[in-house]
Amino acid sequence: MRLLLDTHALLWYAMGDPRIGSEAKVLIDDLDNEAYVSMAALWEIAIKYSIGKLELPQPFKPYIAWLLEQIQVKVLSLQDINMVSELRLYHRDLFDRIMIAQAHNQDLVFLSGDSKVNQYDIQVIW
Repeated sequence: MRLLLDTHALLWYAMGDPRIGSEAKVLIDDLDNEAYVSMAALWEIAIKYSIGKLELPQPFKPYIAWLLEQIQVKVLSLQDINMVSELRLYHRDLFDRIMIAQAHNQDLVFLSGDSKVNQYDIQVIW
């Protein structure tokens, strides 16, 4: 299974936070699955870290370097960006909208606890 981790799923998994969905954690742990993280998620983390809304266990750059060793990053494509312009406005979060488009275009299972993403034509597990 090919998985796309929402920003909170990525952080909670990496930090061992119990808020991550038990099914999501099992899927990420399963080495037969391919786990991806959007550059949009890393962008969101950078913004929140830089404005003081997110604390990380170490400074941003070494922390992201550690994350990149653990999980493959799926880079945004023009196709994904174009898809965003076609999405219905069930969800207004800019970061989530690009990840929804990526999950749709790349046929990825989206691991997210955000109930708004269930309104889109993508497979969501939490």
